[in-house]
Amino acid sequence: MAALSLMSAATTGNNLLYLLFSLLLSALLIPFLAGRANLKHLRVTAEPPGLAFHDCECSLSVIVENTDRWSSYGILLSHGGQRLSWDEVSAKGLAAGTLRFRPFHRGRNHVEGVFLESLFPFGLLLIRRAVSGLEVLALPRMPEVRSGAEVEAGVRAEGRPTLSRGRGDELFGIREYDRSDDSRLINWKLTARSGRPLINEFCSFETGRVAVKVETASGPEGERCIEAAAAACRFYIDAGAEVSLVTPEESMNYGKGLLHLERILKTLALLGPGKEPRAASSPPPAWPAAIVDSTALRRVTFLGAGLVSLGLFLVDEIQTWMPTAILPVLLLGWLLYERKWPRVPRGAWNALSLLVLVYLLAVDLQRSGVVVANIHLLIYLIANRALDEVKTHELGQSFFIFLLAFFLISGLTISPWYFLFFLLYAGFAALWLALAHGGRWEALRAWRGPLSCRLAAVLACSALLFASVPRVEGFKRMNPFLSAVDKLQVKSSSVMGFTENVSLGFFGRLKKSSARVMKVKPYPEIQAANPPPLRVRGSALDHFDGARWSKEPRDFRYQLKSRVYASTSGRGWALRQPGQLLFPTRPPSGGGPSYEFMIYPMSLSVLFSVGTPWMVETGEAAAYFDHMGSAYFAAPYISGVRYRVYSDPEPGRLELKIASDPGVAERFLQLPPFKDGRVQGLAQALTGNISSDWGKARAIEAHLRKKYHYSTFSDAKDKSLEDFFFNSKRGNCEYFATAGVVLLREAGIPARLVTGFLADNWNEFGKFYDVRQEEAHAWVEAYIQGQGWVALDPTPGQSLFSASADVFTRRLERYWDALQVEWYRRVIGYDQQTQSNTFKRLVFRPEVIASLGERALWILSGGLLLWGLTRARLFLRHFLSAAPRSLFHKAQAALERAGLPRKAFWTPREYAREVMSLRPDLAALGPLAELYYLERFSPRGLSAEESLRARRLWRELSSRL
Repeated sequence: MAALSLMSAATTGNNLLYLLFSLLLSALLIPFLAGRANLKHLRVTAEPPGLAFHDCECSLSVIVENTDRWSSYGILLSHGGQRLSWDEVSAKGLAAGTLRFRPFHRGRNHVEGVFLESLFPFGLLLIRRAVSGLEVLALPRMPEVRSGAEVEAGVRAEGRPTLSRGRGDELFGIREYDRSDDSRLINWKLTARSGRPLINEFCSFETGRVAVKVETASGPEGERCIEAAAAACRFYIDAGAEVSLVTPEESMNYGKGLLHLERILKTLALLGPGKEPRAASSPPPAWPAAIVDSTALRRVTFLGAGLVSLGLFLVDEIQTWMPTAILPVLLLGWLLYERKWPRVPRGAWNALSLLVLVYLLAVDLQRSGVVVANIHLLIYLIANRALDEVKTHELGQSFFIFLLAFFLISGLTISPWYFLFFLLYAGFAALWLALAHGGRWEALRAWRGPLSCRLAAVLACSALLFASVPRVEGFKRMNPFLSAVDKLQVKSSSVMGFTENVSLGFFGRLKKSSARVMKVKPYPEIQAANPPPLRVRGSALDHFDGARWSKEPRDFRYQLKSRVYASTSGRGWALRQPGQLLFPTRPPSGGGPSYEFMIYPMSLSVLFSVGTPWMVETGEAAAYFDHMGSAYFAAPYISGVRYRVYSDPEPGRLELKIASDPGVAERFLQLPPFKDGRVQGLAQALTGNISSDWGKARAIEAHLRKKYHYSTFSDAKDKSLEDFFFNSKRGNCEYFATAGVVLLREAGIPARLVTGFLADNWNEFGKFYDVRQEEAHAWVEAYIQGQGWVALDPTPGQSLFSASADVFTRRLERYWDALQVEWYRRVIGYDQQTQSNTFKRLVFRPEVIASLGERALWILSGGLLLWGLTRARLFLRHFLSAAPRSLFHKAQAALERAGLPRKAFWTPREYAREVMSLRPDLAALGPLAELYYLERFSPRGLSAEESLRARRLWRELSSRL
């Protein structure tokens, strides 16, 4: 999925797919580092609780010690097919468990195949560390010996038999068999003769001494000798004799008793090859279960289904009723699961799934397209998983379906709400994965802090990866599906961008595309770090019918190099010269400024300029212009175009005699029929007391900028211009430009609407303006006597602190608009050029680094101060409340806070009995009090297992209070 996300992001340039790739990669990197740190400070010791014998299965008591000051979580200890698990190994704490082990060698056995493992935090990676240094001493096996005649080892006995019963070699007598007797002592000949079972009894030794000798300790013969010697030693010590051991390597003096026998067995175990540790092979460790089913995991799965269903509302390509309809289906599926109601048989679901797949491939794919068909398929899969009875091994399919839905949503939206959805999905995925790999819901309370820290680290790493993953532009759209997952291009009226057809009225919120349109490099070069915005002129429109702007061809005459030409079909053609196109505008004195344009591939032919062009250096064959000063190439630049414009800073100075041409002037004074005279009244109120056209134009511009509010949201699809003027008083730049033109024409001033770009993204390294679709803009050009065409911009600034309104809701809207601007610019529009500029600023501008360092220092200082205050608070609470020294005292303090005080004359045991009589559910206090007595008065204190048990009792008590 990470590779697919990266390929899709590189192919489409969609930054939300880069963000998804960064999240997936971080979800692998951070758990890898966190898992290694989780196991780094764990130490494992193991020893058998008793004696271990060669080739006999025994138990190993395992102690896991955490030497770090931070707790470790989700720890697994595996050996062969066995696995121990602990939710938490607390800082400086211990955890205990038991493993089964079979020593394969006599003597020192090196226990291999023991691994510390961790799936924490998200279960995506199994971090494993081999545990070394575990040894078990295996004593030799002791064949059963019933009499001295069966002893095979070299034995030299001293002393004589006595008349008392014992375990010697001489016969003492015959008696009847008892159930407690060893059946191997039955005298079968006498039993057969008498018809009843009889057994032999032997005499004991009188101060007997037995020396057992081992001839060799190497090879198979040596192993047989050692086992025979061990059996002989046990036989004679059990008989009460003193036994000594003679071996080729060492000898032991006479002794008797079990302790002496244990020393003899250990000596025998270390003879020959037993001194060197030998590997005790074990089967390879088994993988933990892929998914650990639980009620909590099932419920969180339903939560994830609801989350991705809500995320589908961000996708414009589907109708809202589809994600709305899936929510009751999820509720029904949850009820079916919780109440154990019967489900539809799996066979019926399989048949329905087959029909849905056939419909999607045969009909929906052709009708709706590949993207929408895939969304329909995902919606069906979510409904199927909700209503069908999902088995344990199929829960992973549900999570993968949610991941695919997240991938599609990331590629099909550029809404700022996606960021909230991104954070919620990351939290859901972390919780689901923690539960799926064995985390218990009860343990998640202890995991809440560390799991949140790991998730925060993943998000921080995602931000760094998002900023640093190289953006490679120019990839060919080689896959129709990936090409469709590209929301950067302007595909509908709901996305803001340059257009030559302005229509008022849109229901919903306009989205701003961050797709790059062009680069504009001014000459002479601008040296300022932050130059003012640049107004890039595109197309002008003159006819307004009340809802739409259009442009009708109009013939005119123009003069080029002392020759007068007449336009044809409303088009005047620029004069072609080698590498140049000349327009009928007088060059300004001194040549004037020039601008180099590099326009990216678009299906447009507009010749963008700054001001009015008088010459264009280009390799294009021809260009024409209309009566409003808009210029066009003869053919669209499908593959992009590069040219240099020499212009007059003033707009519209083509040689058109506006003042002396009543037809043209009338054209720029055309107005649609309004229902009443309120628009005329508003224009009269604004300009009635002003005599000059320039003053009227400025008054209208100031009124719209101060009294109205910029917004990309519209709650009425058919909102008219009158509604904008007198009711909502908010809209996008097209409303403001239209309103400005209408008011100017009502005041008798010729005006027209112009579309283009207001570029303010200055690249200080390349010395050019980086123009994006989101910077598309509309403004007004008014004809002022004596000045010509003058640009006016009635759209208020989209500042976060705009003073256009003081109403609280409008302030919130301004905040939202400002956040949108930052979202589209910083996230959606983060491309190769922006990335390069960001790192150049860090490298070549020390003041930026200093500013970042200062902010980081303030954040670090604040964090240290907060940490210090927290520690001081804990210390004071510990000091003032006479914090308890033991877990029992901690339990007592918690019980007293719960209303169960301890009287001064009660001992801990009496207090525990009183509490348990009042609260039987607090029965854990009794054994905790007994452990307190051991901790307080026993010389040895508490063992590791007892300390672990005390902690568990304390946790059980605290969970019930």
